Amino acid sequence: MTSQHTDSSFDRDLEGLQIRLVTMSRLVDAAIGNALKVLETRDLELSRKVRRDDKMIDEMDEDRPKGDTTAYSATGTDAV
Repeated sequence: MTSQHTDSSFDRDLEGLQIRLVTMSRLVDAAIGNALKVLETRDLELSRKVRRDDKMIDEMDEDRPKGDTTAYSATGTDAV
């Protein structure tokens, strides 16, 4: 019974992580698109939105589970 409980807890945690990763990926993708648009149009209001969204993405990243000290480089490999 303990093993089954551990498995279902793990599955829930994994599903939550997957949802969070997809959400963050979509936000980052939109932010990059908006940042490129700002460079082309010099839209001040859109640049403010990009900054607000960037803060939100940073907060999501900082809100990772306690004890997770994993850091990743831009290449996707573990960073020290």
